[in-house]
This record gives sequence, structure tokens and C-alpha cells, in this order.
Amino acid sequence: EVVKRAVYGAVERGGDGTLEKACLLITALVKAGVLEGAELTKGMSRALRGLPDLCLDVPQAAERMDRVIAQGVREGLLAEGFKERFDEMAGSVHGIKVA
Repeated sequence: EVVKRAVYGAVERGGDGTLEKACLLITALVKAGVLEGAELTKGMSRALRGLPDLCLDVPQAAERMDRVIAQGVREGLLAEGFKERFDEMAGSVHGIKVA
């Protein structure tokens, strides 16, 4: 639940600084052993399932979540397959593929 709330909070507020801070928080929790990889994946999956509803409130939600997920992949916290899953979900929400 921590991961989902951090991601949603950052996506709702927007801004590069907010998104970066959410990524830093999640990375720090994983590196400190507070959050395990499986928990991170589960939390991000929960956030991903809520993307269609979040997009109703925040039209830029898919693009912002894409940035958070891409950072997680770059940091080695999320598998590349997760990014692909997100791209499919974002495409079904908006009818486009997120870069």
C-alpha cells in the first residue's frame, strides 16, 4: 500500500520534483530492506490496475506513471516486463502507446 500511495501522490501532484522524490523514497525503502522486490512489484501492480480511474482525475496520469516506472526499471527495481505491461495498459486507457 505504501508504494501505491507514494506513486498516486506523486502522480496527482505532478511536477518533476515530486515524481523524483517518490522514486527516491521507493529506492531508499528497497535499498534499506524495508521494502522487498516482490512488495514493490505488488504495489506497482496495484497502482497500475487503478490507472484508468486515476486518468479520469489526472489526465496526465499515464505519462507521469510512465516516468516513475521507467525510473524503477533503470534502477533495477522493476523488471523490463513491467514497463511493457504498463505500456499495454496505458495504450488501452488512452488509445495510444506511452513512450
